[in-house]
Amino acid sequence: MKKTLIILILLTANRSFAQPSTDLVSTLIQLREMQVFKDCHQFKTQMEAHAKEAGKNVSDTQQAKDLEETYTSTWQKYDFFLKTVKQDLMDIQKIQKLSSNSEETANRYLALMSDVKQEYESKFLPNYQTILGGKGIEDEILRVTIDLVKKIIVKIKARKIQKAESLNTLLPQVNKYFYDNLRLKTWSELDINNSQNVLKDSKIESIDVPPATLNSIEGNIEFIQVDNGQESSMNFEFNSGKNIITDTETKETYKTPYFISSNKYSVGTKFKIKANANVFIYAIVLNTNGIALLHPKVEYSQNGKNIEVVSESTPTNGEFVLPQNGVFKIVKSDDGNETDSEDFALIISKSELIMEETIEKINAVSGKLDERFSQVFSDQQITYDEAQVQVSGGNFSFSYQKEKNILPIVFKILK
Repeated sequence: MKKTLIILILLTANRSFAQPSTDLVSTLIQLREMQVFKDCHQFKTQMEAHAKEAGKNVSDTQQAKDLEETYTSTWQKYDFFLKTVKQDLMDIQKIQKLSSNSEETANRYLALMSDVKQEYESKFLPNYQTILGGKGIEDEILRVTIDLVKKIIVKIKARKIQKAESLNTLLPQVNKYFYDNLRLKTWSELDINNSQNVLKDSKIESIDVPPATLNSIEGNIEFIQVDNGQESSMNFEFNSGKNIITDTETKETYKTPYFISSNKYSVGTKFKIKANANVFIYAIVLNTNGIALLHPKVEYSQNGKNIEVVSESTPTNGEFVLPQNGVFKIVKSDDGNETDSEDFALIISKSELIMEETIEKINAVSGKLDERFSQVFSDQQITYDEAQVQVSGGNFSFSYQKEKNILPIVFKILK
């Protein structure tokens, strides 16, 4: 189905986030240079290389599937360990309490790293050795002692906390100087091409959702129309959607609810979204040529597949406006085929999503946005009822504290 494009108008960007203290950056760099995290970097580098090597040499479909599944399960354990350290670095209350419970925290880190080693040795390594006969990653790389872990706690405790610190300030720096250097790529990011890929099970693959950075989803958003400098609310109503059959034998179905605008908005309409929330938020639209990511600001590579998030960090904690500079605008379709509505969505998340994989998998399935989300987010998707989503005119509120991570909200803007 051909869709009208929604484009993002960006004015000159002026970043308003406070600059982090040099003490934070210094702490992060020192942490990264500690033996535990040097070993982590070596582990992630070698495991990515082993996965690529094995992926290109699988001999059958089952072998390819097993390799991907065991790599992903190890990635989940490893990423959960890194995310736990990230949360402790950014949580002022946890840092203040480390003096009294450092032993407990050290044991928690040690247990998480032991889980990584167990997952690697019992699941990924046997698959790798079957395919290539390789010896795997040396044991000493994953050998983490309680004494080494305690040194991490000492370093985190020594960090000086600034009164003005917020997650908006901390997160980009913790990612830049610590997490990004150590994180293990997802299977999709490895971009492994082998003859068995096309033979895999035709079922829709769900997105590998990274472990949560935030503990809950809380907040509210409001759609605002902008017309000659005047602002007015864009009202929406709930639509329960339709039943989509997922299994022709059992007739199993899923619902695809969404919100539809109460009024029509013609080509040329400009709008923005005001929010006060504790979330990661991504704005996407279904265009003529597929899914487009409108926020954070992105650049597409020449092959149109890879997406690189640049410049604009995903906002969290507090009041913010999307886009941070400028407005969204409804424009004419490139092919001239106009539709009666626009599919626009906000993906609200406790996790920092890997958008290359997310967009790729949403593009790989058919249907409108509400239908696609129900397929690719699978059991990680939070329903509107679970998140207590409420709408009043153009205002939406939500609240969720349980284990799922992703709340996609779909908006159909009538034209």
